[in-house]
Amino acid sequence: MSYTPKCFDKTFDGDNKQRINLSDFACVVINEDMIAFNNTKKTNFINRIIKNYIYEADASIHFALERERVILESALKKLDKEAQNYAIEALLKYKEKELIMKANSYERGSSYAYRLWEDTVQYLTNPSEECREADYYKNKIGAYLKAVIEEYCEKPYIERERIYFAEKVEIIETAIKEKRRLTVIASDGNRYTVYPYGIVSDQKSMYNYLTGYSRAYESDEETRPMSMRISANNEFKLTKQNYHLNYAEKKELESLVKTRGVQFLLGQEEEIHVILTEAGIIQYNRQLHLRPPVAEIREGNEYIFHCTPLQAEIYFMRLGKEAYVSKPLYLNERIKNRFREAYDLYSGNKAE
Repeated sequence: MSYTPKCFDKTFDGDNKQRINLSDFACVVINEDMIAFNNTKKTNFINRIIKNYIYEADASIHFALERERVILESALKKLDKEAQNYAIEALLKYKEKELIMKANSYERGSSYAYRLWEDTVQYLTNPSEECREADYYKNKIGAYLKAVIEEYCEKPYIERERIYFAEKVEIIETAIKEKRRLTVIASDGNRYTVYPYGIVSDQKSMYNYLTGYSRAYESDEETRPMSMRISANNEFKLTKQNYHLNYAEKKELESLVKTRGVQFLLGQEEEIHVILTEAGIIQYNRQLHLRPPVAEIREGNEYIFHCTPLQAEIYFMRLGKEAYVSKPLYLNERIKNRFREAYDLYSGNKAE
């Protein structure tokens, strides 16, 4: 290949500050993700993305070429050794040029100084570490880190979520692989024992959910199907206790994901009655996200749904006055109270 890979030749003065120029697009994505992932410190956010993604990014050209080499060796294994080596080196040179062009294609925008985490500084500048990117970026650390972050920002939200919460994903995947239980500590302090099945996306491929079975921590209650967003403010701890999901349990989870949606595994399905206006019917037909399927349509535009109350509440509240949830009565009352609270807020009647 055309470059001799090596680490960056730079000495930091102790504060580990590094200036990075980011495109306007990247700045918007970062600000949105900071809100979504509940991170208020931009330096912390940037460092976390670098730490979690730098080895996987194509912007880390040395690693990207090594991954490509493995793929090519497998694809061309039927060639004799000399032909295989010639083909691999030729293809890698082409791939290298492609990656370098991509790394240098990002627009300039705003420049900020970030204080890099110590392990990042060690990775970038210590010859004994694996970083071999200096020649690809003309010994400019800022250019390298910009390419890594810009590449992250180009990815769909669901992939960015997995990158940002890589530590959680690793714990979950380890638990699944080794069939070990998880202890989940919720933001309200409650603890749960979880028997994980997998990380599943919703039907629109928007978010990542841990799915499996759960029960209250150290309780004897029966386990029940569950799901939770990996971005939720929960702490995951890997235990030494093993578990086994049988065939019937796995099939139950798969069926519930298909029929309810992964967002609504918790809770029991109930018969929900909703009276829709003509405008409400049009909105129901158009708004697909989180929409419960119709079980029956009766006279007077009365729609019957078999879904969890939470799904009905979330979905039909967005239709406002075009949807009237008539049954069950407790759900009718709950939605009415939520609209009343909103009315009081907007009319200035909110209690002090």
